[in-house]
Formats: sequence, structure tokens, C-alpha cells
Amino acid sequence: MNLSTELIDAVANVADTPRFWEMVMPRIADKLRCETLAVIRAAKGALHGESVYGNAVSPPDGLAAEVLDRDELVIAGQWFGVPLARDPEPLVLLGSCPPRIPDQVAEPLGTLAEQLRYCLETIHHQERAVRRIERLQAILEIAAQWNQTQEMVQLLGNMAQASTQLLKAERASIFLWDRANKLLVGRPALGVEGNELRIPDTTGVVGRVVHSGQPERVDADESDEISRKVDDQLGFHTRNVLCIPLVSGTGKLFGALS
Repeated sequence: MNLSTELIDAVANVADTPRFWEMVMPRIADKLRCETLAVIRAAKGALHGESVYGNAVSPPDGLAAEVLDRDELVIAGQWFGVPLARDPEPLVLLGSCPPRIPDQVAEPLGTLAEQLRYCLETIHHQERAVRRIERLQAILEIAAQWNQTQEMVQLLGNMAQASTQLLKAERASIFLWDRANKLLVGRPALGVEGNELRIPDTTGVVGRVVHSGQPERVDADESDEISRKVDDQLGFHTRNVLCIPLVSGTGKLFGALS
């Protein structure tokens, strides 16, 4: 079986990108006779290893950045780098084939990159379709449960729990905005007396969202923007946050989901 057929076979038999790389990295390394292969993702100005196969040997400094800048195959001694994707984030394939990359590999590497781009696009479409189906199923189940809930406290708890399901989050809280007292009332607040957390409406990302009406996301490398006072009260360490405003049917902003 040639490499092209193996890549297509992998796409047909995997459910996500990590599993795809797990299947195809050994096959690519064998075909190119590489000792090391690495898929590098660029995100928020930093490079992150998405998948690594073979010897734990670091590529030359700046190779991945040069590939991204030039957006073409780059050969540096025994190393090569080839761009794989631009969206949703830049992706680069790096490889080491001692003692030196032959000049004639440029064409097969270009073909391989095109094939991998097609495979990744196909898997991303499959992932999005699966997530959409799962979300729709979950929403139908959740809506049925909500219709049977008459108590507000229980309903808020159910909504927060449903959010963790849909977003695959560790925890979720709904903050209702008490405008008159300039407070955010968070529920559920596990571990807090009365299961209710009250904080000033200027606190952290939630405070910004209720005042701006715009969703915000804080990633792990921006964790200094997360309110640790809230974490201390909840007994939880937040690594990243997605916060969205809650708006009534009449357009009035009444809180936030975090």
C-alpha cells in the first residue's frame, strides 16, 4: 500500500486529529526514512508540538518560524520543514533525515504536504459534523429536562451542568447581574455557603463581559487575567475561561455564563 492510500485509509478510520497523527506519523517517517518527525502548531505567537515521532532531537532554532514566514519548503542540512495549514492556526511538518536531505525530495514533500492538507481538512469537517450532532442531541435532552424544572435554583444548576457537557468544560457558573447593588451573583458555587457567590460586578473577565456585552476568552498563557479571589472561594484553579453574556428575549443583558 502506497503512502497516499495509507493516508486516505487513516482518514476513513479515525475520529479526530490526534488519532490521525498517531496512525500516519510512523508511515510518513518510514516512507521518507526520517529519524524524527514533528508537527508544530503556531498559536498566540508561540510554537507548540502537536505530535512528535521518533528520536527526541530538537530541530534547528528558527526552522519552523522560517517555514511559516516563507510559506514554502525549507531544507536545512538534515532537516526539512513544510507548511501544512494556515487555518484555524498555522501548522508545520518538520523532519530529520540524516545524514542530509537530498535535493530531489522537494517534489515528494510538496505532494505529501498537499495530501496532508486535504486529510486535515476532511478530518476537521468530520469533527465539526460529529460535534454538531452531539450538541443537537444534548440540547434536545436538556430542553426536555428544563421543561420539567420549576425551581429557579435547580434550573440554574442544570443549565450550568449542561454547559459543561456541551463545551466539554471542567466547570461552569451562571452569574446573574444585580445592577442596583453592582454585584454578580454566581450559581452554582460549590463549596461556598448557600451555594451562592457574590462578587463586585467589576471582577475579572465576568465583570468585563457584563459591562461590554461581548464574549471573552482567556487562555492558559493569559491566566493572570483570571480572578484568583473567585478561585479561592470556589476551591478551584481556573486555567482558562470562556465567558459569554446572557441576554433576555427583549435584549436586556442580565448576566454571564462562565
